[in-house]
Order: sequence, then C-alpha cells, then structure tokens
Amino acid sequence: MPSGYKKNFKNHAVMIPRFAGVDTGLTGITFGGFLCDKYINSQPSAKNEAGTGWYDIAHSAAPGTVPGISKPGDPVWDYIDFPKAMVACANKGKGWHLLTDFEWAALAFLAKKQGTMPHGGNTNVNPPADYTYSTETAQLDKHLKAETANYNRALPGTGPAAWADNHLASGVYDLNGLVNEWVCMMMDTSGYPQVSANLDLSYEGSPFGRGTISGTDTLTCDGAGVNWKKAWETYLQYDAEAATFTAGYLLLGMTSGATAIITQVIDSGTTGILKIRRTSSAAFQDNEVIHAYASAATTKTVSATADAAGAIQITTSAVHGLTNGDLVTIKSVVGTTEANNDDSNPAWAVTVVDTTSFTLDGSTYSNPWSSGGTVYKVTGVGGCAAANGTEVGEFAIKYQGYDGAVGNFTLGTTVTGALSSKTGIIVSDSDSGDYGTLGLISADAAFTDDEELQVSAAKVAVANGTGQSCQLYYAEYNTVAGGSFAITASTPTTLTLDGSPTNGTCTFWIHKTIIRDITDGMTTGQKILTLRDSDNDLNAFALPATADGTGAAAYGNDGYYFNKAAARAAFRGGYFSRAAYAGVFSLYLDSSPSYASHFIGFRAAKAL
Repeated sequence: MPSGYKKNFKNHAVMIPRFAGVDTGLTGITFGGFLCDKYINSQPSAKNEAGTGWYDIAHSAAPGTVPGISKPGDPVWDYIDFPKAMVACANKGKGWHLLTDFEWAALAFLAKKQGTMPHGGNTNVNPPADYTYSTETAQLDKHLKAETANYNRALPGTGPAAWADNHLASGVYDLNGLVNEWVCMMMDTSGYPQVSANLDLSYEGSPFGRGTISGTDTLTCDGAGVNWKKAWETYLQYDAEAATFTAGYLLLGMTSGATAIITQVIDSGTTGILKIRRTSSAAFQDNEVIHAYASAATTKTVSATADAAGAIQITTSAVHGLTNGDLVTIKSVVGTTEANNDDSNPAWAVTVVDTTSFTLDGSTYSNPWSSGGTVYKVTGVGGCAAANGTEVGEFAIKYQGYDGAVGNFTLGTTVTGALSSKTGIIVSDSDSGDYGTLGLISADAAFTDDEELQVSAAKVAVANGTGQSCQLYYAEYNTVAGGSFAITASTPTTLTLDGSPTNGTCTFWIHKTIIRDITDGMTTGQKILTLRDSDNDLNAFALPATADGTGAAAYGNDGYYFNKAAARAAFRGGYFSRAAYAGVFSLYLDSSPSYASHFIGFRAAKAL
C-alpha cells in the first residue's frame, strides 16, 4: 500500500435490545442483549481498489493478530474459513466473537417482529441490486470485480436503509446478500445440529471466548492476559435439607467459605440440586453445611455456652432477635464443639431463654465452652442443607435425547437405562411433547440407543441415540484448521478437555449435539416453509422444520441448503448471486469449516 496510508480500525456496531419472542413456542425465550457489528467485516487496510496491496492478509491465510473491522464502503474480508473467522473476530478484543447461531436468530426474529425483513445485494448485476426490489442498488466492489470480471458484489453499508434489519440507517446492514456469513453452528453427517451449549450471551457466562490451553488438556479463562474472565455455572447437590432454598439468593459454604448466587433450585424434599454462579475462588466442599440468604447473612457472635438441663444453651454478645422454633446454623465453637452443625444436622431449632440466650432443641451438652462461635439465622433467610458431593460444571453435563415418551420426567430424579443400567440425575429437560433431551449429572451416561429410559423402574421414554458430552471447538488447533474436543470437567473458569489439544491461545465456541436430523423430509435448495418453533431444543436458533419449492413469506421465502457427506459449519444470509433464495432466515449447511471463497465473509458480536 502507498507510504503513509493509514489503516482504518474504526469499528461500527449496533446494540441489539433484549426482546421476547412472539411466535408460538418462542414467547419464553429472551433474545438480544449484545452488541452486533453494523457491517460485514473488512480488513483494516481494505480499500475499494484493485490489487492485493490494500490488504493485510492474503486469501485463505491465517489472520494472526489482525482484527476484522465493521466499516462501510470497503470490500469485505472474504476467502476466510470458519476457524479463521473466529480468530479475526476475537482479535478485536475481549468480548468480541464470531456471531453465534442464537445471535443471528435474534437478528432474524427481531426483523420479523418489526415487519422489516431486510432487502439486500443478492443479485449479480452492476450496480449490485436486490432481486425483488431491483431499483435498490449499492456501490460496486471494485476489488472483487478486478479479480473476477463477472462478479458484481456490493460494498458493505452502501445500499439503502431497506438493506438494514430495521429499514433504518441505524440498523444492522447486509444480512441479506453480499456474502454468506459464518456463524457458530455446525452439523454432523447424521444431520444432527451442533448448537451453542447455553443461551447465555453475557461476557462471563457465554459459551464462547478466548483462553489459554496448558497441560495439553486444560483451558483457563481467568481474565489474565488474552484470557476472558469466565464465571460459568455449576451444579451442587444437597441433602439433609433443613430449610428450602430460593433462586436469586446468596449461598455460603460454612466450611469452605465459598460463595455463590443461586440461579436455579431443583427441590426434591430433603434432597435437591442447586445451580449456582460461584462468586469466590474457593469451591464448595462435600458434606459441608450450606446456608443461603437474601443479601447478607444474619449472624451473632457466641460469648458463652452452658448446660441447660442437659441441652446446650448459647449466649450471644448482642441481642439475638430469635423466637421459639427459629432455625440457626452454628460454626467455629471451640470447646463445646457439639454445638457446631455438620452434614448430619445442618441446623438447630431454638427455644428462647432471654434476649441474648437460647437453647438448641434436641442437643446434648458435653464440653465447656473455650472460645469462638458464630450463629447464622436460617429461618426467614433462605435455605440450609448439607452439600452432597462437589460441584459439577454446566459443560460437564451429559445430554441424552429421547422420544416415544409415555410420561414426564421430573428434575432431580434418577433415570436408568433398562438395558445398559446406566444412570443419570436429571437437571434439565427440553420436553417437546413425546420427544426432547435430558441434561444429566452422570459419570457415564452411555445409554443404549432405543432402550427404555426408566424412573423408579417405570418406562418414561425411549433413548434416542447415546449420551453426548459438550464439546469445545478450538479455532487455533492444527495451525488454525480448527477441531472439537469433548469436555470432561468444568469449573467456573476452566474446562478439562479429552484428547491432547495443543497448548497456547485458544479461541473457542462450546457446543452440544442435538440428536435430531434437521434435514429429514427436506431436499437441499428448497425454500423455508416453517421453523422448529415447537422444538424446545432448537427453537432459539431459527432452523427450518419444513421446506418446499415455494417457501413462506413469513420467512422471506429464503433458501435452505445442506449436504451430509461431511461435517459442516453454518452460513447465513446468502451471497450476491443467490437472488430470491438469500435472506436473513436463509441457512447453508453444505460447506466444511475449512472452506474459503469469494462468497464467504463474517461479522462479530460483543458479549457485555
């Protein structure tokens, strides 16, 4: 490039608001809440001129540290494959990542909700135009035209406002036409989709990011250096429940000192499971007493103990504020150690003696007090039990498809394979009628395909496929050729991977496989007629359920292309010669992750 030419790193982005789905089956899903590139990405040095001198990275080459830039009027960064697009997006900085399946669906559903399905540069004419609205034109990409004379592609952001998702200049441009855009989604040779492992789009909780692999099996995301700072959720089983837990409350480990926010409660009576977002580096320990509270623990300091007709009497240094029958948890008493609660007795009921003294119902006094002790009020505060095992990370959950359901599964119960005798504790169920997918805490959820899935020896459904682990797609693996690795363990900031991924910087996306052929009953090249809105595993991703030669106007009569001959990564949008088949709902699952071409590009989003 000429001496003194300045690269353009100014990145244009649009905030996608949170909104509820409006179509049947989508009303319980919250979409949006992320920053999206306004334009398909270009290279920083890109200029609308012929020749390779205006570019930072050659066709199909690794991006190194070069970021994709969302800017109008410059040629798109094409000839880039799936893993390299992931890297180029993450090079923009922490929070930035290749647009995911769920995020693209948010853009599509928002346009549909607003009645502003975007037009675009989907016709190979000069000047570039929309196939249906042929008077809508944009500026020509001179760089591509010089490479191949019969290619007429528009420059990002140079079409009219109708080429934006909201038909306004403030919107996201070119979701229809120009290039097929990579998104984080894949499909295997059975037609089974590999989709984002959770729908969390926050910086700390999302299933994508950048970290460091060390020891050939451990990914760390602790915020140091290039690492994103993650706080992924975990599951904690409990028993000996003394008081019920409440989602949204804070959790404290009485021995470990671990702290967390409770995000879900699966209460099965005296036992149950908590889904938590840990806020401490310390982890919860097996058999420790766990205690929950709304905002701050209500505590009093023990100043003495006494023998009260054989029971333990506690005296506090300040007014305790208790009434008869209230529950308390006591820890750290020296001397009268029998006052301290443990996993067999997480809490005491009290009988009040006076404003600073009370007895512990059912206790037996044995040893004089020496020092210390803290009283935690349980009643009216929010939960007390004993941890039963250690934390299990959300991405260490196994997923088991089922169909032929004759009943309903209940969260917290144990499912058993009638033939394999494999078991798992149910923590999620995407029940879609007679089929769905179970999320299981299990060391080995290797159920046999088509065996009965039983609860308490009674058939509930039939296994559809075998148990699946979450997998991490590692973009830089094998010299930025990419590869997936099964996740065997998960903590708030680390993942343990099966196999031997190479050490180093890892741009990643975590996915799970849904045992459902998303090509069944359709022919590639047809137009989308309906979406999988009633499929609770897949309704968040705007995936076709049926297609025919005409399609439905509700989905832009957009096209659906697929090929199950090999593993595929997803494009959306449609490129500059797809005409009426291009559109914001258009989906392509017919190319390998290593494919790169003039009709492929990408854009990024930022987790907040």
